[in-house]
Amino acid sequence: MEKEEFFEKLKQSLKSDDDCERYEAAILIGAPETVDLEKSYDLALLLHPLLKDRHDHVRYYAAVSIGNLGYKESLPFLKNALPVVGLEIISEKPTTKGIEGVEDAINWAIKKIEGFKE
Repeated sequence: MEKEEFFEKLKQSLKSDDDCERYEAAILIGAPETVDLEKSYDLALLLHPLLKDRHDHVRYYAAVSIGNLGYKESLPFLKNALPVVGLEIISEKPTTKGIEGVEDAINWAIKKIEGFKE
């Protein structure tokens, strides 16, 4: 699959009705090992709307990926996604790198972008 075709598929997946497809696309965008995607703020822009997604796994992985991308321009979007109230819709919370739940993921991303060292 060509790079442009892969990128277009990711963009479509971020808008999918399938929750799993949306969060898997969010994971791919922010993963350091993602196949040949040039990291850019344009990728972060695709993730910003997912911070208000109906599914907590999508919001979680959008926040983690935004943090991994590291653009300071994303900080207002992350901060506006707080506090996470009444949006945790499932009991099984995703956990990555010791980050539990959507609010932890958003706070982790803010700290990472602001230069906080783990």
